[in-house]
Amino acid sequence: MPEFEGRMDPDEFLDWLHTVERVLEFKEIPADRIVKLVAIKLKKGASLWWENLKRSRAREGRSKISSWEKMKKELQRKYLTDYNR
Repeated sequence: MPEFEGRMDPDEFLDWLHTVERVLEFKEIPADRIVKLVAIKLKKGASLWWENLKRSRAREGRSKISSWEKMKKELQRKYLTDYNR
């Protein structure tokens, strides 16, 4: 699975996201492991953003992100403009 560093390039993000989805499907990763697996592939700015998001959700008393669909929505909110969504 490829790494993602968090560059604010929508095309790069979409390429990464599509590759991740293909890998998840091919390897038949169990749903309960996807968020943790994808999270370890976030590097540099993307990793920092993810850790900050987890901390802010915990401070606000919100639940942990445990589904790929929710994680994907948060990633898209961060790395895609309204035009690209």
